[in-house]
Amino acid sequence: LAGWASRPTTAEMQSMWSKFTQKWIDYTTDSIQTERDRNAAPDTVPARDLAIALNLMNERTMFAAYAAEKDSIAHDQIVNTLAHIWVTSIYGTAPN
Repeated sequence: LAGWASRPTTAEMQSMWSKFTQKWIDYTTDSIQTERDRNAAPDTVPARDLAIALNLMNERTMFAAYAAEKDSIAHDQIVNTLAHIWVTSIYGTAPN
């Protein structure tokens, strides 16, 4: 949590966090495109845009939960909630 709290306030931490986030966005973009290329996922919004939105959503959602913000998801529901959004965003339907 210390990293989360200091991320917006120091240039060094912002740079490190930006590089870390970029790696996840790149990985997610490649994964989405791979799924589209094998016809397992529909070609909807650009893969990179979707990857950026999903990763930033994760960051904000987890920050809110771990900072105990009033309107946040309960810790025991974060993974299921985010996984549902990711799967339905990438594949178009909820898993069976």
